[in-house]
Amino acid sequence: MKKAGRKSSVGLSDCRSSIDDYSTKFSSPKFVKRVEALTNEQRKVIEKTGLGNLLLIPNQTMNRKLLLELMDKWSSARQAFIIPQGELTLTPLDVALIMGLRVKGDPVLLKDDEPFSDLEEEFGATPEKRKIPINFLESKLDSLGGVVNHDFLRTFLLFTFGVFLFPESSGNVDSRYLSFLRNPYDACKYAWGSAVLDEILMWLNKRKDSSTQSVGGCLTFLQIWSYEHIDFARPGLLDNAAFPRACRWENRKHNPRQSISFTKMFHELTDNQIIWTIKPSSYELEHDIIRETMEVRKDGDKCIGVKELLHTDMAVKLEYVSDNGTSDGTEKVEEYEELLKPCQYDLQNRSYPSVLDCTATSSSLQSADMEHLSTSLGSSGESPAGNEGDLMLKNRELEERILELERQIDGLRLELKERQLSGQILKEENVELKKEVDDLKRENRAISLSSDNLVRRIEVLLSSDSLDGVEET
Repeated sequence: MKKAGRKSSVGLSDCRSSIDDYSTKFSSPKFVKRVEALTNEQRKVIEKTGLGNLLLIPNQTMNRKLLLELMDKWSSARQAFIIPQGELTLTPLDVALIMGLRVKGDPVLLKDDEPFSDLEEEFGATPEKRKIPINFLESKLDSLGGVVNHDFLRTFLLFTFGVFLFPESSGNVDSRYLSFLRNPYDACKYAWGSAVLDEILMWLNKRKDSSTQSVGGCLTFLQIWSYEHIDFARPGLLDNAAFPRACRWENRKHNPRQSISFTKMFHELTDNQIIWTIKPSSYELEHDIIRETMEVRKDGDKCIGVKELLHTDMAVKLEYVSDNGTSDGTEKVEEYEELLKPCQYDLQNRSYPSVLDCTATSSSLQSADMEHLSTSLGSSGESPAGNEGDLMLKNRELEERILELERQIDGLRLELKERQLSGQILKEENVELKKEVDDLKRENRAISLSSDNLVRRIEVLLSSDSLDGVEET
């Protein structure tokens, strides 16, 4: 799309030295501040464009150390983050759950031969420089105020693209996005979630292969993705039922001078700290965006279903070993590795044929898949094709049961957190009560001493009066 695809190798990406910092034009605070200034009428029309869920996402302070470590773990050859246990990938379902954006729909294509339009000219672009400065869009939004019309929608969406979803290192937004906004309400038919995924993948590859400090793409998505998949450096969980999931996590300020070694934390990761595949809960499946994503996975994405059956821990391992340990299994192992590796995307066209429209690549792969499934499930001499329907049904029942158990676990975790919070409050109240008791004891001792002194003084006075009376007599 904006950048041509590049060939890379594991050796190339792994030999690059890590970069100590990054620079970006991405700005969650700037976007959230602009959202907070919207009127109710403006919010309603933005929701009609299919991007309304973005208005719900709160500000997230970027954890630079965490993001830098993630970028360092990225392999452009494998299209995954490489950790000791295996590979973690970014998927369309991740984008749908975290950002609340469609991953099914018309592709977002910025074509080189896109004719220069009058709309682009109205926004200050030229045929030679098809860029719109972000500060121009900010000034335009300020001048529009509470106006609700097509001009407002186009300006706000371009601003959203430039600072939140597709920020560039130049601080501009590509004017060709206006080709999708001739009628802004038609924006809802495009797969903006797939475009967000494409953009962040492109920047991760560029940083790894070119050793550049500049980073674009939606960093809020990348950071929340880490919270969802890796159990460390997480902030507190605000609302386990919030959708999109970017609304679940509290905003924690990060001290860049903290002596936390994320490299060491990644190296010491254990299996129970990793969530290989996040799955939607029952209440998330009530949203059309998630439901249509899951329907596409069930209908066309054979890769995902096979992977989940072949690897019960849902880990994509770096090494594959044949069942009998002999060389006869080598060819089959290579076929499985080809099937299970992360689906490739087209940077030029921002499309995901292997993720959302994935079918079996050949009849030999399908045959090998079912043969392996038959072996792994313990079938003896039965034809896998005859039991395929039963396996699919059982798999669906297991998925539903897993979703229900995850919902119950989430509820128990929330209840436990509330109890822990309640216990902490009780402890603090107990400490305060102890302090009050100690203060009362001290006051009581002081009063007792004062009373004793008063009694002695009275006795002295009484004794003195008695002596005076005797002398007068």
